[in-house]
Amino acid sequence: MKRSIAAIAVLAMIIAFGISADASDRTRQITGKVSSIDGNAVTVTKKNMEVTLNMGEKTKVSECNAGASMGNIKVGDKVTASYKEKDDSNAATSIIVTKK
Repeated sequence: MKRSIAAIAVLAMIIAFGISADASDRTRQITGKVSSIDGNAVTVTKKNMEVTLNMGEKTKVSECNAGASMGNIKVGDKVTASYKEKDDSNAATSIIVTKK
């Protein structure tokens, strides 16, 4: 009986840690307008939601499927951005400028 309870407890811990690791690795996406740019941070607004994305060396930026850089992103542009929540911030993995 004690072994069964111990086995169930270990299984529950494995499942709990597995679920929390998967949730933090999940890629999110937002489509909206760029409302501000501050250094390497781009804020995208969609209706009443605002997401600030931190741009890094590995962030891919493209403009209508053509290569681009952060310098191509302007306030007012419509973008689709993919990001991961990491250490209480949002790390941008890709930003596609869809309309100027």
